[in-house]
Amino acid sequence: MTNKKILIIEDDKDLAKIYAESFQLDGFEVKNALDGKEGLKVALEYHPDIILLDIMLPLMSGLEVLKALKSDPLTAAIPVILLTNVSDESVITQGFQEQADGYIIKATFSPSQIKDEVKTFFTAKN
Repeated sequence: MTNKKILIIEDDKDLAKIYAESFQLDGFEVKNALDGKEGLKVALEYHPDIILLDIMLPLMSGLEVLKALKSDPLTAAIPVILLTNVSDESVITQGFQEQADGYIIKATFSPSQIKDEVKTFFTAKN
């Protein structure tokens, strides 16, 4: 499961660091972005294998980032899992309408459980 590249777009620096360290322990290559605009820029430059995307972000919301990613031929095929504490059904529906590949409520998953979800996602895609 190593050598997979993950982009974590999360504005909580401490949480982003915890997630990154958890993935790095298992051999994943990780980059963090702290706002929507930076996340979009890093996605275009880094070409990650998967993106974990918060919805509530400064400068550009996660849903705006998702829409931009899925409408750009260079990033459209990158799987995006929304990783957020927004549990509003209409927001979840909107995320899937914008072609999110998954949705994880942060508060209900530990970093290791999130890592397991991502590993399961990669296994299911292969």
